[in-house]
Amino acid sequence: MNAIYSYVEVEIIDCYYYDTIWFDKNTLIYICKIKNVDIFSNGLKVKIDDVTGQHENGYSNNNQVEAILIDGASNMKFFPSNIENVFSNLIFIRIGTSKLTHITNEDLKPFTKLKFLSLQYNLIEIIPENLFFYNQELEIIWLDHNQIKHIDKNVFRHLNKLRVLDLSENTCNSLGYAQTRNEVLDLVKKIEQGDCQLDITTISTTTTTTENPLKQEIKELKNHLSAKEKEIQNLSVSNMQKDTEIENMKYEIENLKRECQKCTTINESLSLILNKLDHLISSSTSHARKERKI
Repeated sequence: MNAIYSYVEVEIIDCYYYDTIWFDKNTLIYICKIKNVDIFSNGLKVKIDDVTGQHENGYSNNNQVEAILIDGASNMKFFPSNIENVFSNLIFIRIGTSKLTHITNEDLKPFTKLKFLSLQYNLIEIIPENLFFYNQELEIIWLDHNQIKHIDKNVFRHLNKLRVLDLSENTCNSLGYAQTRNEVLDLVKKIEQGDCQLDITTISTTTTTTENPLKQEIKELKNHLSAKEKEIQNLSVSNMQKDTEIENMKYEIENLKRECQKCTTINESLSLILNKLDHLISSSTSHARKERKI
């Protein structure tokens, strides 16, 4: 079954050169802020269909963009699709202060050159196994200020270049912010030993929609359609009531017409009777006058 998408046209609102301290010294990367990602999404998975806006002088196309920033997407629950076909050379992705609840390795699969992933201030609860399977170049991951309550114990094990990992301010409050490679290794060890892991029963019920966001999309769509169906049913009942009222009015009008026809017949009869009475009265008066003359 194909995923159900909300297709959007995003807009570049601000592009600039950034001399980042997070990568090699004197590294300039070209960053663009993106807006309208979640417009008209209605909770569905967003698929970026087109891009508008102006690039900075010296850059002419989206392929030169190395970093995108998406902030404040309050309707976006899922990681946007088709980013890689619009911005094909990304090494830095930030989606922050949004309502992102789900992320899978399929979402991140296209970004094999990704070095920096920031998903701060979202609503993510589960970090599933193999989430970063296709992202071996990752050096920095920020997942702080979410609602993370389970992290698979092997999810960070293969990331040999990872040197900054922020898991602070989550439901798992035992985890923190690792700012060096050695600190990252210590933090990963804590996770492997069982910190921030739910029991198997809880995981099986919690991760069903996390592992398969399509099921969640379908559920959201069903709820939406169910609400619309109720509206249609209410409208149908309302229309039936109106149809009944109209039929009743038609019946009353027909009765009035019949009554009026009766009235017309009676009036005609009365007119005839009155004419006869007038004639009789006139005849009687004339006869009386003749008698008086005699």
